[in-house]
Amino acid sequence: MDTHDIFGDRAQKYRQAGLEPHWFSTTIGQEDSAIQRADVALAIQKEEAAELATRGHRNILSLPYIEPCVRPFQATTTQRPLTFGYLGSGNDWNVRSMQAFTAKLRQVGSQFAHPMVVAGGICKHIPDMPGLIKLGFVKELHTFYDAIDIAINPMVGGTGLKIKTVEPLSYGKPVLTTPPAHKA
Repeated sequence: MDTHDIFGDRAQKYRQAGLEPHWFSTTIGQEDSAIQRADVALAIQKEEAAELATRGHRNILSLPYIEPCVRPFQATTTQRPLTFGYLGSGNDWNVRSMQAFTAKLRQVGSQFAHPMVVAGGICKHIPDMPGLIKLGFVKELHTFYDAIDIAINPMVGGTGLKIKTVEPLSYGKPVLTTPPAHKA
């Protein structure tokens, strides 16, 4: 069984954050029951494999999520200001995180002199502001990653692996994150 993420009590985590759960969730007991019926369960994060093992499950294998290297890290040769970027869907956690981040940017105002490129469904959920460039949906990921120097992931919470932290690395882009953006 591929667990993908831990789904036990995920809805409760959403409610604790003041969000209405829109993603699959189950109770820990239901999740445990399903895993007990499997010969082997795969976890994409070692922390989740450890949590399942502490809940008494056997045959938990960690099969990490790995993005293939699209291109190596290299210095930007484009003559432009240092450009930051965020690529994400319009899911609740992304919306809450980017609204908090753009609110901080508005507080800083003209002191933050770097363009911010935003792409994906999140564009519909954040206000226009000076220095913010909304690309909307991009057909090819390299279109977004070619337009930025540093990816950001200012998550304020959530569950599971943050692909928007891992993916930029495969495109040779460094990533700045908040603590919740690099934890399960």
